[in-house]
Amino acid sequence: YFKIIWAINFVKFWKLMHYIPCKRVLMVNNVYHLYNSNKDLALINLMRSYTENKQFNEAKEVYNYLKNKSIYNDYQIDFYKYSVYLFKQLKKNSELLINLKKIENLTKDKTLKNKVYFLIGQIHLNDNNYDEAQQYFERCIKNNPKLEIELYAKLYYVRSSTKSSDEETINKYFKKLIRDKKNYDYLNRIYFELGQYYYEKDFLNKALDNYKISIQKTINNKNLLFKAHLEIANIHYYKYNNYSISKLYYDSA
Repeated sequence: YFKIIWAINFVKFWKLMHYIPCKRVLMVNNVYHLYNSNKDLALINLMRSYTENKQFNEAKEVYNYLKNKSIYNDYQIDFYKYSVYLFKQLKKNSELLINLKKIENLTKDKTLKNKVYFLIGQIHLNDNNYDEAQQYFERCIKNNPKLEIELYAKLYYVRSSTKSSDEETINKYFKKLIRDKKNYDYLNRIYFELGQYYYEKDFLNKALDNYKISIQKTINNKNLLFKAHLEIANIHYYKYNNYSISKLYYDSA
């Protein structure tokens, strides 16, 4: 009975949200006599709905309201997950990190924790914080993630360690990844990352060789094909001034 009454009230509340300006709704302390926990859930879903509809200012209003109140325990992780979703759309890394670390501290779910480790590592890597990136990719790897996220965590771990590790160590790591039968379907990505490593070290011929192997091993990944062709074209154009070859790869890209 109470579940039915709650559902009816929630639908009414949801409709109300679409007709009353957000600021006014947030001032109502006891809308339709919902319990505090249900109000939290309604507002969290409202924030998610606003984000999905790209109404980011409204979503941020709800976020700012919720972050300053005590949220019912069962819904805290949902709040931080949808906050991450919002700030990924807005490309706000500082807010992303704050909410990801909240999830890291709260969740017991292994899959979710590994995703959080991976995302935090990516943010640090993109911001050139290589030591922090390494730490989070290593946490992800040690926590036995699913195959795909494990591989990408290893690839990004290598990328974040290229500034501090010698060439021999990096090569051994890549060879280990290539020999691992689990990674057979991802060899195209591994060779592309190896090409990136050699390019950064200015070993251009080795970079070209690995980009070409990546292309050979890629069937359906158009984005990776585009990147590999583009990297080869750029090397021939900007490094070797070989405009005829670069044109072929630009056309393919």
